[in-house]
Amino acid sequence: MTMRSLLRSLFRDGLVLVMGMTAGVTAQTDIVARELGGMRGSLIGAASAEVAKNGEGTTLRLKDGRLLHLFSRHQRPGNVEEHPNTDLWPAVIAETVSTDNGLTWSAPAVLFRSTTGRNAMQPSLARLANGAIGVTYSRIDSLSQATKVFRSSRDEGASWSAEQLISPGDSYWTGAHDRLVVLSTGRVLYPLHTKLEVQPERMATRIAYSDDHGQSWRLAPQLIEVRDAIPEFLAKYGKRHLSGFWEASIAERADGSLLMIGRTYGGYLYGSTSTDKGLTWSVPVPTSLMSSAAPGRLERVPGTNDLLVVWNSCCLDPADFVLGNRLTLSAAISQDGGRTWGWRREIESINPGALNGVHYPALTIDGGRVYLTYRANSGSDRRTSLTQEYLTVLPLAWFYAERDLHRPGAAKSVKRGQ
Repeated sequence: MTMRSLLRSLFRDGLVLVMGMTAGVTAQTDIVARELGGMRGSLIGAASAEVAKNGEGTTLRLKDGRLLHLFSRHQRPGNVEEHPNTDLWPAVIAETVSTDNGLTWSAPAVLFRSTTGRNAMQPSLARLANGAIGVTYSRIDSLSQATKVFRSSRDEGASWSAEQLISPGDSYWTGAHDRLVVLSTGRVLYPLHTKLEVQPERMATRIAYSDDHGQSWRLAPQLIEVRDAIPEFLAKYGKRHLSGFWEASIAERADGSLLMIGRTYGGYLYGSTSTDKGLTWSVPVPTSLMSSAAPGRLERVPGTNDLLVVWNSCCLDPADFVLGNRLTLSAAISQDGGRTWGWRREIESINPGALNGVHYPALTIDGGRVYLTYRANSGSDRRTSLTQEYLTVLPLAWFYAERDLHRPGAAKSVKRGQ
């Protein structure tokens, strides 16, 4: 039975809830997890034959104790062959709320639609220094036209201000989800990226910032990019092509300086630092975090000097590197500002497959818990592929444990400081 026919049979039996997970949703909706060999997290965005791609979420604790979660929901177009890039599939940003710390969620409802086209995606929530909520998201109209906008809410998400453009409006400017950062000074940062080259796609990062709680925005002058590329990339695209630096994530260190990590084709996550609150940045250099061409998510652990990263750890040896490998999602802790990483732990490890992947993590550290969302996809081609979003709620102490007992027989001791 094909995945599409399986979905249709589940619809007939009334087992698939297209709008997502609520209390009492059956395990039969979780087709992606079964295809991938299981999933640690619980399902938030149930995929369907029509709403085929969910994910890239962001989570915020509201003042009344509820959790607000926003994520992208893409509709599969009628003619997939004419729309091979799933980021261009029609999309909206949906909201869902949990009153029990993430155990169950309300049925997702559409919150934002694009005002310039058919695609709104990649939301990011943050609590602003003035107590309001800020949100950014992308409007992606084509492979050459995309913009990032900002809104704010003073009533805990009951209503939102009008869209405000924070990127240039005449070309391709976007950015990954869950990347809106509020510094200790109140400055708001968002790492945008833009296309320097279309084929192969090459991205560079530029920082948007606001010093008035998002009411007005400026662009830092520097374009940040990486020129390193792995042999597999060079063999495919030629030596004239450069790698790029995009889908970046920023954390403020205890001394007030900033660390930014970004996706590259260099075989590692690369890191760059700023000592002037994000206006200028050092030349990115490879971290010790070997990674496929996929983004990582960086966050400082509240009340500590420690940095937590979640990323696609592709391999233990550079010789095993595969350009598109996104089969393992891992975490690590740095206690020296990102110079070295220890306490490496595996969060998810899935079965290989043509379009199988687990990636695009988001982090919220709250009350001794880490709310970690990520998307997972399965399928053999774009006509039948499904992408769902999952939530894992883990004690913060789990990330500091020295032994991973998640998968029997797979536990490996990890020495501190490695």
